[in-house]
Parts: sequence; structure tokens; C-alpha cells
Amino acid sequence: TISADSGGANEVILHGKTGLLFPVEDSKALAAHIETLITDPALSAELAKEGKVYATEKWNKQHICLQLYKIYGDACAANNL
Repeated sequence: TISADSGGANEVILHGKTGLLFPVEDSKALAAHIETLITDPALSAELAKEGKVYATEKWNKQHICLQLYKIYGDACAANNL
């Protein structure tokens, strides 16, 4: 995965481990990342593998639900609810 480093992309992609991030509006950096993955199939495969593992562990339904319960619980506790 290649993405601009904006929004939540840097939470989903760990640069150099699960994908590659480039500065917003930096087309030269984007092109360099594309070239890197085209010319280094082993790196491309490793990033894809690690990205799938990371996504499965961190962004699965159970994990997201637990995070939401914690956020709501903290908000309720802070407001004595």
C-alpha cells in the first residue's frame, strides 16, 4: 500500500513495515515509492504480508468494538454517567 501521509493513513499504514507513506502533494515521492515496489518485488511482498497481519490484528471487528466501548466508557465516567 502506498498512501499520502494524511488523515488516518499513518494509523493504518506503518511506513516501511506495512506500506509506504509520502508527503501530501509530493508527486516525486509517490513516483519513487511506486518505482521502489516495482523494482523490489521482495519488499512489495513483505509489505503486503505485514500489512495483512497488521490489519487483521488491529482493525478487526472485535478490536474496534473494544476501542469504542472504552471511548464511551471513559466519556460516561468523565461525565458521571
